[in-house]
Amino acid sequence: RTMASVAVFVVLSAAVLALAPARAAETAVPRVVIGLYDSAQDSWDDGFLHQMAETPLNHLGLILEPWDLEKGLPNLKARKDVRGVILSGEGNSMPSPEAFMAWASDAVESGLRIVLIGTGSFTKANDGAQVPQSAVDRFLAQLGMQEGGNFDGLTFDSEIVRKDPHMVEYERKFDSGLPPYDLIQSFSKSNRVYLSVRRKGGRQNADLVVTGPWGGYVASAYTHYSNPSGTFNQWYLNPFAYFAEAFQTDEVPKPDISTLNGRRIYLSHIDGDGWRNISEIPKYRKDHRLSSDVILHEVLEKYPDLPVTVAPIGADIDTAWCGTKASIEIAREILALPQVELGSHTYSHPLVWEFYGRPNVDEREKPFLPLYRNQCGTDSPEPTT
Repeated sequence: RTMASVAVFVVLSAAVLALAPARAAETAVPRVVIGLYDSAQDSWDDGFLHQMAETPLNHLGLILEPWDLEKGLPNLKARKDVRGVILSGEGNSMPSPEAFMAWASDAVESGLRIVLIGTGSFTKANDGAQVPQSAVDRFLAQLGMQEGGNFDGLTFDSEIVRKDPHMVEYERKFDSGLPPYDLIQSFSKSNRVYLSVRRKGGRQNADLVVTGPWGGYVASAYTHYSNPSGTFNQWYLNPFAYFAEAFQTDEVPKPDISTLNGRRIYLSHIDGDGWRNISEIPKYRKDHRLSSDVILHEVLEKYPDLPVTVAPIGADIDTAWCGTKASIEIAREILALPQVELGSHTYSHPLVWEFYGRPNVDEREKPFLPLYRNQCGTDSPEPTT
């Protein structure tokens, strides 16, 4: 009886397995976005794509890969990992704009998605040659877009006539004086328009934030606000919502670097910059208290349950260099705290790291070594070497 039962079980199991669908072949989800920029006009490190767009793209599970247009256009035919392309809007020209439009048209036809930040860069070549309007019209028409007029640099009488609060005015609202814009219009029913403006009394809208089955378009001045010195930026656009729609990222795996084994990771770090500086906070300034002393009493002692790495500059706690009795004593008190772990902010806090990529750097560095000692005053500026 037992053997018969086993036999029946084996037969039934084989039948079930035979009926089960075959395991689907594993396929890689394309996650790379090619970031096009022109090094003749701006560096990658200082440009919009790296400074502003890369973090939200990474958050959505995408990998931003830089490509310098001075090298020509990348060959995407053999790339199965590419999801789309984004064009930086910082320049007003590019090396070969007509070749770019033909290349971008092929990319869209092949199913890749393209995000255009402005249109100015592909309407003129770097040598000043103007692209034929017919070529621009053909390219925009493929995206369900068209030019409705010339660039509008005087916007004092322009007003917003359509605005989706989910997609725009994310970190900052538009001022009454809107940034200049191109008169680009969306005519395809497949496109979605999130921001439109119009001159008062005018009949034509300028569509400034658009997505479509091909990707998306944002007028170049409407991604974010930047102060004149470029040290402060705030998004007009909601980059998370916009890039998610433009690149269709719902299916993309999103590695969560803030979680380990299902638990949230807490990371906290304090650099040693300004360890010996006199605090500018009034109640500490009058007693000539060091900034590191303020961190000790106002942060570390008040929040003992939050672990933190503290990384002083080595020279600031070494009497052979810039260390003083006060700076060293504060270091001892900070590092004695049970929630503090020691880190290092290097020894001399070099600000020009490129120096160390040169050959024979040990010999070249020697003339600069005394400079840090010369800046060891209690309230001295940061070292420059």
